[in-house]
Amino acid sequence: RVSGLNSVLARNIVEYRDANGAFSNRDALKKVPRLGDKTFEQAAGFLRVNDGDNPLDRSSVHPEAYPVVQRILD
Repeated sequence: RVSGLNSVLARNIVEYRDANGAFSNRDALKKVPRLGDKTFEQAAGFLRVNDGDNPLDRSSVHPEAYPVVQRILD
């Protein structure tokens, strides 16, 4: 189970991916029907996008913390 996701949203994610191809980053998940900002906020830290645009999308770092991580890396 993933925080914020129920079986309907999980199915929507799979159907969206099957129809549109792999997600390029975590933000692309916001295009999934019925996956709103609050759900994204709850689930994003538990979802991974391998081979995506942003290497942090493969990590457990929540997107809200990306700017902090980027400052540390710089």
